[in-house]
Amino acid sequence: MTGKSGLPDHIVKARWLVRNHQDPVLHDHGIAVIGGKILAIAPLKALRMKYPTVKVVGGDRFAVMPGFVNAHHHSFGVSSILRGVPDQVLEPWIVEMSGAPSLPKGLAAQLAAAALLRSGVTTTVDMCGGVGTIDEFADGVRETAQGYRDSGIKTILAPGMRAQNLLSQADGEDTQFITLLPSELQALANGMICRERPAVREYIACMGEFVSHFNDHKSTEVWFGPPGPQWCGMDAFAEIFEAAEAQDTCIQTHVLESFSERLESRCSLNKSRVQALADEGLLSPRMCLAHMVWASDGDIEAVAEYGVSISHNPSSNLRLRAGIAPIREFLDSEITVGLGLDGTSLNDDDDMFLEIRLASALHNARVDTNSEMSHSDAYGLATRGGARMIGKRDQVGELSVGASADLILVDLERLEWPWVDPNIDPLSLILARAKRDDITSVMVEGQWRLWEKQLVDLDLAELGLQASEVLSASLPSSDRRSQTRKLARAVHAWHEAWGQNDLEGRAVYNSRY
Repeated sequence: MTGKSGLPDHIVKARWLVRNHQDPVLHDHGIAVIGGKILAIAPLKALRMKYPTVKVVGGDRFAVMPGFVNAHHHSFGVSSILRGVPDQVLEPWIVEMSGAPSLPKGLAAQLAAAALLRSGVTTTVDMCGGVGTIDEFADGVRETAQGYRDSGIKTILAPGMRAQNLLSQADGEDTQFITLLPSELQALANGMICRERPAVREYIACMGEFVSHFNDHKSTEVWFGPPGPQWCGMDAFAEIFEAAEAQDTCIQTHVLESFSERLESRCSLNKSRVQALADEGLLSPRMCLAHMVWASDGDIEAVAEYGVSISHNPSSNLRLRAGIAPIREFLDSEITVGLGLDGTSLNDDDDMFLEIRLASALHNARVDTNSEMSHSDAYGLATRGGARMIGKRDQVGELSVGASADLILVDLERLEWPWVDPNIDPLSLILARAKRDDITSVMVEGQWRLWEKQLVDLDLAELGLQASEVLSASLPSSDRRSQTRKLARAVHAWHEAWGQNDLEGRAVYNSRY
């Protein structure tokens, strides 16, 4: 772990050094970094004596922490709100997003990466995708990969595309739904479902090439990313699962995100999609399920039995009216859980510190006192939980000797103003008060990618100008936007007509008395 000189590349010092969410915070320690790895963690005096000529960065006003692992994301580049699409239930939101102006894949990935790096994320899982021919699909994946690589962030790409149930969630209902639409909306709806998409065999062959090309790359890995079993079909999902097994890679997919998805699976299959996957032998430790808001007790048991992991996305679940996932039940069942921003964070800013506090607050609001989730617990999801989810335990999500040198420097000045108890627990203070704007520098694999709040490899101002020009030039007409919104409302009404079923809440938050 030493170079030709035997000396570290540099030493990062801090007043507080957070190794992980469980171990005590170290005081006045430093980290010696070499070749992208952590060579040593020791008291600063000892490191300076051993390596007197090595440059020291950081200082007493900082805490150093492991970089975050963002367990689930979409590289929109510019948020749905800025593109004129209001928060709403998932299904109509998807319809409106399909009609909103969008960015070239590479530019969107660069903007997404810039936001994540400024938030201290050093590794992200991105479920990218697209429509068109297989060549257009492949070009989009390459552009997304290059955009992330330009930023220096470590990325797992999980590309996929929807093939069925493009308007109605239930199997075989799209045609019926369209025939009941007003004539002025039928052409728009038919255009959406008739867009060219690669066949599943083409997709699998293309993905095999990507896995072979990228999975030995230092900063980029490729998983299969079917958007959801109901959106690609169970037969196609089985083929994708078999291909992932053969190519020794993983799968991330959306499952039971919305209430309509819960109703859909009963309508289409007379069972939960999770149970259907289990019955077909399509669950394994290489599978990661995003959301799982509407998981039943049986679903949770199946996920735990087969070693499946889950990405918890609390902001997105609230903004898209999905609800609150039973995270405590997941953890009590010893399921591996990561924390994902999903490109739809509550404050529209991809702030992982705020996502941690939201995850904690949502589950601490319950009257059920057995549901407690501390800030530290939620922080663990954003670090070690995400690392386990992506199969990189002991490599990312913590600061330890031999681990990747992925770390963030947090300025403590605002956190401590105007006064702080000298005996306060450092991690408790940071997790209760820090925001992404308190992060001054971010290191990925031993290289500074954000230094003193400036991105090293990306020109954010220039990226913003490019995005503004592209989006301004691709604005839909007012008539098109109005029609798309009407179609979205029709989709929502269709799903609402399925009925609401009697529900039993998992926890009581408030009540009349």
